[in-house]
Formats: sequence, C-alpha cells, structure tokens
Amino acid sequence: MKSEILYPGAFPMVRVYLNEGETVKAESGAMVAASPTIDIESKMEGGFLGALSRKMLSGEKFFFQTLRASRGAGEVLLAPTVPGEIVLLDLDGVNEYMVQKEQETEADVTGIRLLSDARIAPDGMIRFFERLSEKDEERVELFSTHPMSAARAGRLKAELAALPKQTPEPFTFEWKGVQDSLGASEPKK
Repeated sequence: MKSEILYPGAFPMVRVYLNEGETVKAESGAMVAASPTIDIESKMEGGFLGALSRKMLSGEKFFFQTLRASRGAGEVLLAPTVPGEIVLLDLDGVNEYMVQKEQETEADVTGIRLLSDARIAPDGMIRFFERLSEKDEERVELFSTHPMSAARAGRLKAELAALPKQTPEPFTFEWKGVQDSLGASEPKK
C-alpha cells in the first residue's frame, strides 16, 4: 500500500494505492472517489453500543468504511471531513508517536503569537473555533482526542489579551497590480 498527499494545506486529500486484496479503513464520508475495483463495506464498529459510545465520547462517526481492492489494484481518494493538514507518518516500529490534545493547543498559541508578530489580526482564528464550538455539544471532552473548540477559543482569547497591544498594519501592496499579475482583474468594458 502506498499513499500520497494531494493539495497539502488546509484542504488536502490522500490518494491511497491498494494492491489486490489490500484494505484501508476510513470514517464514513471520508471517501471522495475510488477505482471500480474497490469494494466498500460500511458497518458500525463494535456494534450499536460501541458506535454510540464512540460518537458520544469522541465525536467520531457512527459508521466506518472498509475499502478493499477485491477485483485488482485500485486507488482511493480520502479527505478529512473538517479542514486541517494531513501528515503521513512512517509506522516502521522504530519511531514512536504520541499525539495529545495539549500539543494542538500549543500549536494554536504559537499561531496566535506568529500572527500577532506579523501584525496580522488573529481574530479570525479565534472566530473559527467559536463557530466550531456550536458543533461540540455531542462530545465529552474527557474522552476527546482534540481540545474542545470553545476551550480553544477561550485559551486563544486569553493568550491574545496577554500579548502586547499592536495595531495591525495595512498591506503595502497595490491590489490591482496583484490581480493583474494573476490574470484575475475584471474584464475591460
């Protein structure tokens, strides 16, 4: 099985190359496209109570899909259901990886500081997590693998309040010139 990240950044996809007989498991709704040689099996992992527990405790989907290359090699395109970067990790048995929600929070704080240092108002980042918090009602934070969005927004507001006050500076480039260089200016009448 090989894979590659397409469109890295906030809205990526992963192309997974499957040899005949290989499978990949994905959350329901993650598959964007698949070769005609790929069979899809959807089911509740762990039965109804297991699926209900995962949904209530960590916000995971109710159903998972097993994508199997049954009739020859094929490709599957997968994308996350929320914006965010995808990183491929080599699970070689030598390196160990530990991901904790505190690391995500520290990354958020670093982002706020970098935006502030660049004199870019970080309010949009805070508003993003405030809007996501509306979807957090079904999750129980104790068992979640990600920080709750309302808590993230609160932490970022506190971090922003502790930073030295700065006035964001306007961009110094001429917008019309940027549009012209990209061929995106309005058509001439």
